[in-house]
Amino acid sequence: MPLRNELRAGTRELHDDLERRLPVSRDAVDLDVYRDHLAFLFGFHAPLERRLAKLPNLTHQLPDLERRFKADALRADLGRIELPEAGNGDLPDCRSCARALGVLYVLEGAGRGAKILLGRLRRDGVLPGPVGSSYLEGYGADAGAMWQTLCDALDDLPEAQRDAARHAAEDTFSALIRWWESWTRR
Repeated sequence: MPLRNELRAGTRELHDDLERRLPVSRDAVDLDVYRDHLAFLFGFHAPLERRLAKLPNLTHQLPDLERRFKADALRADLGRIELPEAGNGDLPDCRSCARALGVLYVLEGAGRGAKILLGRLRRDGVLPGPVGSSYLEGYGADAGAMWQTLCDALDDLPEAQRDAARHAAEDTFSALIRWWESWTRR
């Protein structure tokens, strides 16, 4: 079975738990809810992406790694607002390429789900044009190819490293849930 299928099945409950908590998953989403969601995501992505960028061999498996980072798009969508970031203890461990790929599986999967939110925001007139939608737009026409590259890198992991990717995907969802809980108490 491809590792991506194992990751999807193994993280389904955590994915559903996180989705139930997020106000953007509900029917009515206004600009304030959307802005809060972007700020929440930025606070998680920015410090995690700095960690991933320091992993020496990850670019051998994903030469387009820097293009996958979303913090700059989130910052652009939010403007120049000062935003809190998750502390290092709140982030998933990504000290190996296998773990980093598991982390990226969750982050990239969230980006794929962002297309649904973008459609709702446009339909409801919350985001009538391209302004404020850099994160949700993702890779545009390259989205399928970018996802496939990540899935291929996951599927190419040796059997001995697959558990690390699985645990990292689970840890990433758990870390997002903890960050959400912290975020909502601010």
